[in-house]
Amino acid sequence: MKHVRRLAQRLKRSGPICSQSLQDFIKFRQSQYPDGICGEENIDGVISSAVFPPTAYTLPLRHGSFSKAEWGARKGFLENFVTPSREVVLAQLVNVCVRGEDGLVYDPVHLVAIEETCRGFDHSSSSHPCFSTPNYPKATRLEGRTLSLLTRGGTCFYHFLLEGLPKASLCPFPLSDFDHILVNGTPDSFQSSWLMASGIDMSKVKWCGGLSAYICDLLCFSPFVMAEQQPTVMHVQNLIRLTGFSPSVKGDQEIVIVSRGDAGGRRDESIIALLNSSIEVAKVYELGRLTPRDQQEVFSSARVIIASHGAGLANLIWCQPGTKVIEFLGFPFVPLFSRISSVMGLEHHCVCIADKALDVTDIVPKLVFG
Repeated sequence: MKHVRRLAQRLKRSGPICSQSLQDFIKFRQSQYPDGICGEENIDGVISSAVFPPTAYTLPLRHGSFSKAEWGARKGFLENFVTPSREVVLAQLVNVCVRGEDGLVYDPVHLVAIEETCRGFDHSSSSHPCFSTPNYPKATRLEGRTLSLLTRGGTCFYHFLLEGLPKASLCPFPLSDFDHILVNGTPDSFQSSWLMASGIDMSKVKWCGGLSAYICDLLCFSPFVMAEQQPTVMHVQNLIRLTGFSPSVKGDQEIVIVSRGDAGGRRDESIIALLNSSIEVAKVYELGRLTPRDQQEVFSSARVIIASHGAGLANLIWCQPGTKVIEFLGFPFVPLFSRISSVMGLEHHCVCIADKALDVTDIVPKLVFG
């Protein structure tokens, strides 16, 4: 290990050079710091854990022609699927560095990273760019206790809501006990309103991006709370408890069209116009203009949700069982929202708008009123 560290110093490396699993990382640090870390007692370890049970997902009802390429290449996307049980832990570590928007955690002295924090959506932990990037910016010291809500893709609403924010629900003590909270995004991003709705003190938030770097006196973090595209009932329950949301009694039983008119990409004005002409009783919402509470109420009170594929459909977790979901897809299928529907007991339909032979104004009203 010593010769590797010397090589790293010659290359002016401040980032990690290798990785270990969380369990091995804790054992390694205990062997390296038998008398404490930076003058403090070595209290590295897992402070809370929860076992998320196996969850079965069923494929959505399909409408239109989905070729194999459009329906997805991975086997788990093409068939009914059961995710295995998973232990989710909250760990605490003394004097560690956190870098980047995905919350990479490593020992700043020995430059050893925690493998679970290095994994990407399309690369293994060993392929993380941190292992080939010299001259990282100098890290800022954060005194006291820090909680990391950082997660891969945390600037996206779906990943933030289902993978980042739920980490706060794992804490065995009040969030007010933390001096700092690390979050993906910027002060004017959507995350702010959801953090406030979850009772988080915004004066403690440290916004993190690609070059963010902090050395924490004491860091509490969870490597991941959800395997890729595998939500469970416990994720939903944790979010409901964290936000304090209590579904209203169903009132108007609205037919809701979720518009992407306020989105930067995949805009869907033509679809909205078509549906408004054929489903006049529907109400159209742009989620980016709604508060978290309003988004929860819209989805909770709806009996039908009609939307193009997009992160806003993560709000399906607030729906009542039996709600119909009609999702428009124009590109390769991914099971994000059909799996949420499976968990929540929703009736999920996928409509392939890439199929030119499919008349959306004909089939959608039949699904809504049929």
